[in-house]
Amino acid sequence: MVQIDEYNKKYIPDDPNEIVIVVIDHIGLLKNSKTQPTKKESIDKMSDELRYARDFYGYTIVVVSQFNRSISNPIRLKAGDVEPQLEDFSDSSNTQNDADVVMALFDPVRYNVEDPSGYELAKLRDAFGAKYYRSLRLIKNSYGEDDIRIGLAFLGSVGMFKELPRKSDITDEDYEEVVNKTYFRDYE
Repeated sequence: MVQIDEYNKKYIPDDPNEIVIVVIDHIGLLKNSKTQPTKKESIDKMSDELRYARDFYGYTIVVVSQFNRSISNPIRLKAGDVEPQLEDFSDSSNTQNDADVVMALFDPVRYNVEDPSGYELAKLRDAFGAKYYRSLRLIKNSYGEDDIRIGLAFLGSVGMFKELPRKSDITDEDYEEVVNKTYFRDYE
């Protein structure tokens, strides 16, 4: 810690190559306390602390949050508008307001809607009904573009994701390789 002036200090890391990543999985599991008697107050307080750790110490903060139930509202389902939005995160908006980047993983098959990116979801299911697709959406990005969608092949048995070719470039062979799992192999 270096004293800049009477009121300000600056943190200078000992090892400039060290990256500290703080992961909260998931923030909705925080416990209430006497000073924060509600879940929202607990989350808001933690979000303040994490923002300080990011801004003062330079830590990388990853906060996992669940969605609230409005994503499966029958009106939204009927309109096919269930893709996650900032207001769909559960319990408090402070975590999204404080974040530099907000991303959401989405399973359009779960809600029986078309994929916003246009992938053929029926081709990403096997004969037993297993789903091999998730949509990654960059909802907020303070330093660049946002509202970007990336199609991901998903191998749920091992929690593996691999980016799919763009919708305009994907072939039937790509779809087949995802479902028969050869798409997930590393190629030299």
